[in-house]
Amino acid sequence: PIMSWGRALPVGMSSTCEWVNIFLRERQDPQKVMEALNQQLPLGLKFLRFDYLSMGKKQPQGVQEEYIIRFVSPDGRGLAHRQAMIEALENMDTVITITGKKTSRDMSLGQLISSHKPVGKDRMRVIFDWSEYYTNPLKILQAILPDLEIQDVSMIKIDQVLAKGK
Repeated sequence: PIMSWGRALPVGMSSTCEWVNIFLRERQDPQKVMEALNQQLPLGLKFLRFDYLSMGKKQPQGVQEEYIIRFVSPDGRGLAHRQAMIEALENMDTVITITGKKTSRDMSLGQLISSHKPVGKDRMRVIFDWSEYYTNPLKILQAILPDLEIQDVSMIKIDQVLAKGK
């Protein structure tokens, strides 16, 4: 088989779910393919689901990604960051500036985040919406929390939704 992996994760992110395109010469039973490939993968990697794409169709890109965000700063700033994030997300019309290498873009939180929920005392579950614009999720957090440093947060992608194929 020919394998092609999806968009690379931004620095500082980890994931429990990524997509990969696998091209086979002929249609095969997905369960059997998964079992055969899973036996060959390194420890910790596992195929969970297969979806068929027609030949010639482009791989749909992710339109939503769900993350568990854990605020880990040891000096008490983690809880303050989490609380500030909860308060900021109460108004999804708030406009933030996403700064890239060459440009910056003003967007409302509602354009970038489709849902959010506190989880436990130091975490949040956030679904980022990439239907209009994709950026590093950490850049969104840093636009909301300007004093947030990469070591103050742990972000794990736990799910993603791909655009419907055309």
